[in-house]
Amino acid sequence: MTDQEYNGYTNKETWRTMLLINEDDSLLRSNIERSIKRMRSEPGITFLEIRLAISREIRSRIEDEICVDFGYTSDLIKCAIDRIDFDQIATILIEESKNA
Repeated sequence: MTDQEYNGYTNKETWRTMLLINEDDSLLRSNIERSIKRMRSEPGITFLEIRLAISREIRSRIEDEICVDFGYTSDLIKCAIDRIDFDQIATILIEESKNA
């Protein structure tokens, strides 16, 4: 099975994750925005370094929030998480923070 773009995102899993992050009272988004701001203030840090760190942070927070440790359901969730394009999400959030 190949990924198909969905609503302008790499796939449906990426789009759905972005919806979660963009919820009005998203603590996740607030934490990510603080991380971006903090990293931007570090001298010499590149866009790619920020994107990698933000991508990892988002993945870690998503896994911590919704993953269970065993069984069929856990396997399905982990497969879906593996399909999320965290780099695309991080890039969008970094670009949006420039315009804020």
